[in-house]
Amino acid sequence: MLRYLENLPGKINIPALKDILRQRLEAFDQRIVPAPYRPLLERLSSFVPGPYPCNVSDGVVNIGLSKNLSESEQKKCIEMARTLSPWRKGPFTLFGQRIDAEWRSDLKWERLRPFLPGLKDSVVLDIGCNNGHYLFQMAEHHPRLALGIDPVDQYYAQYQFLQYFKANPLTQMELLGVDELQFFRQVFDVVFSMGVIYHHPHPMLQLEYIHKSLKASGKLILETMTIPGPADYCLFPKDRYAQMRNVWFVPTKEAVISWLDRSGFKDIKPIFDVKLTPEEQRVTEWSTFRSLSDYLDPSNPELTVEGYPAPWRTAFIASLA
Repeated sequence: MLRYLENLPGKINIPALKDILRQRLEAFDQRIVPAPYRPLLERLSSFVPGPYPCNVSDGVVNIGLSKNLSESEQKKCIEMARTLSPWRKGPFTLFGQRIDAEWRSDLKWERLRPFLPGLKDSVVLDIGCNNGHYLFQMAEHHPRLALGIDPVDQYYAQYQFLQYFKANPLTQMELLGVDELQFFRQVFDVVFSMGVIYHHPHPMLQLEYIHKSLKASGKLILETMTIPGPADYCLFPKDRYAQMRNVWFVPTKEAVISWLDRSGFKDIKPIFDVKLTPEEQRVTEWSTFRSLSDYLDPSNPELTVEGYPAPWRTAFIASLA
């Protein structure tokens, strides 16, 4: 467990991480609600393990070719993938079958791509990595390691399912959250925090952990939900924002810049600032629950159903020096 961390630069409290992971993996193995993920993953042994051909084309992570499996194997594989629904991040193709997730993550990556720092031979972290879509995108740049952390069982199961076929040693995912970042000191060349910071009640603490986890020459790419406004302020929803209970606040663009500045980050540069649309987040056959269109006021899409300003997506790049 975690042997791949042993030769990384900086300081990592591996014993503390192992203790946390043992507890979470034990819970993962015993979980029966919402799904018994371990028995499902064990069924993968009926397939020949990867690596199968893999590439990223037009933002789609393509794993395997249809000719790599028989028709019955393809059917079995896609049925297993559907058992892991809903798929929030994508798109993927798996042996020629498309997994069209709720989020068009390729659109965000394409907006980020011109501003990416060099990832080749770098140690990279993706906080809240979901099923690893961005990890697979990062692997195309040949990092030393692209590590994803996310404490959600379903996303971990989806990643393990995909990684069984992709089998890329450059990517790893662990059932860790942003709070466990405190056990990393001066380890990462680049940290990605995309769509995470507003789900945590302590944004400044998150930024402190990130700051300390980066090397002196490190870079942060922070992408977040925002609302329009010129002032340094945050919306603090009374109950829900766009029907989400786990949104603690929604900052303006200027508020995020202030957070980064007060956390000790330098050379803070906006990357993009775009309104979130149903092109990027929508209901699909792989995620059939409600999505963005259901969370906006039907008579005024500039507002959420609660009457708050509708969400934008905003990203920044910042450094330590």
